[in-house]
Amino acid sequence: MKKFLSITLAVVLITSLFLVAPDKLLAASSSASEEAKYGGRLILIGPSNVSNIGNPDELSGPTDAGYSFIATEGLLRLDAEGNLEPWLAEKYEIAPDGSSVTFFLRKGVKFHDGTPFNAKAVKVNVDIQINTKAWANMKSVKSCEVIDEYTVRLNFVDGKFDWVVMNSLAGFFSCMMFSPTALQTKDAKWLRSHPVGTGAFKLVEYKRDQYLKYDRFDEYWGGKAYLDGIDLRIIPDPTTSLLAFKSGEVHAVGILTKDAADMIKSGYEVRETSNFVFNMSLLPDSNNTESPFHDIRVRRALEHAIDKKALVEGLTDGYGTISNQPFIKGTNVYSPKVVGYPYNPEKAKALLAEAGYPNGFTTKVLMVDVMPLDMPIAVQDMVKQVAITLEFDRVSLPQFNFQVGVGWEGLAVGGCFTGSGSDPANSLRNGPLSNNTTWVSNNQPDEAYALSVEAATELDPDKRAAIYRKLSKMLTDDYAQQCWLYWVPFMSSLSPKVKGADFDHPMYEYNHAWLEK
Repeated sequence: MKKFLSITLAVVLITSLFLVAPDKLLAASSSASEEAKYGGRLILIGPSNVSNIGNPDELSGPTDAGYSFIATEGLLRLDAEGNLEPWLAEKYEIAPDGSSVTFFLRKGVKFHDGTPFNAKAVKVNVDIQINTKAWANMKSVKSCEVIDEYTVRLNFVDGKFDWVVMNSLAGFFSCMMFSPTALQTKDAKWLRSHPVGTGAFKLVEYKRDQYLKYDRFDEYWGGKAYLDGIDLRIIPDPTTSLLAFKSGEVHAVGILTKDAADMIKSGYEVRETSNFVFNMSLLPDSNNTESPFHDIRVRRALEHAIDKKALVEGLTDGYGTISNQPFIKGTNVYSPKVVGYPYNPEKAKALLAEAGYPNGFTTKVLMVDVMPLDMPIAVQDMVKQVAITLEFDRVSLPQFNFQVGVGWEGLAVGGCFTGSGSDPANSLRNGPLSNNTTWVSNNQPDEAYALSVEAATELDPDKRAAIYRKLSKMLTDDYAQQCWLYWVPFMSSLSPKVKGADFDHPMYEYNHAWLEK
């Protein structure tokens, strides 16, 4: 995402880990077909310390998920366009009436601790996923039924199919398959730093502020990886990360938009994609009856006070796109009918006066402490013109995750992941419409939540997309639920020494990559 690292922490936390399948190459390259070679360690960047990478019953952030995905896998997987594919399950069958889905599991798979992967292992994981208070992804599953050693059936609540479940089993941290032995014998503290999965690489060492070390798992069911291992050096600063990439110390890096032109000029290949992007927003504490933002007139005033065009022009180096809804242009769920709130400070002042705030008010803005301040300061200057004063509340990532789950005061810098590679059901369930499992201070209207459930259970793709377009307009025009700002495509660069990366499957792109000596 261009200017991606200077826009939002949630995206910053994963840029240096994984490259996403490219929509467009900004610099051409060519490579002849070469024979893969064993050996060598892939060096990547880890932007932050571990919070939780192995306990599906607790919250974690995007970086944690990235760390965990190196070692863990799901029953399904997603390709770069967001299509579901069988993975640890060889195939699946959705009941004709949508009341259940049956998974036929792959045989001969082992977890890193030697525990066999089978139906019982899946049930241990799914039972945790159903009952956890940390995540809403699997709440529509009534039960996980073991049919035989390698067959399980997930039965849906009220017999209603849910796409959130399917996509979560393919690409959400807490819905990966973790060793049942570890889950049942280790305490929560141990699990947080030990993702015991079935992946091609296993975590062998984590040293705070320094690195994570993964070694090849030689018993991997998908074939022995070429790499000896993957190491992640913890480098929070994007400038330092870029220098490390240019010096050859690391093999991949997320690119700031301000650095893109220089990188291309210097001969580096820069990859750009919008298949999985972070759509920036400000989330008001509208669920709080004591907050000014409980009044929709104040939320609309905030929208009218922000010049999104100026934000895009000033902060994204020409790569940003103004946003007014949860989904982005170019996807079939984006609604061109959304009116939104054009920049109009006078309208904002009138709405504030009408709501009882003729002299404005002061409110906090919750954000992660390592997030650059360029966007927040720009917004601060804009809303000051209508007498809304913003005070920044910068907290650590663990504290931010905690506040998202229990509540905050004022605004929170957030948004949701969206794009062609992200199913809209998951975008909403883990963001704007989580039934207040997360983003608890933000109003999540019953009408909108019910519509999101309807969309998530609809099997006809055209009808489903139409529901999301209706929902997108409702959230913005009827409720001003979140103040959507803009999004930018993701940009990254990969060392030419890295060969065979599978860009069609971003979570597992390095499973069979290899290094040119």
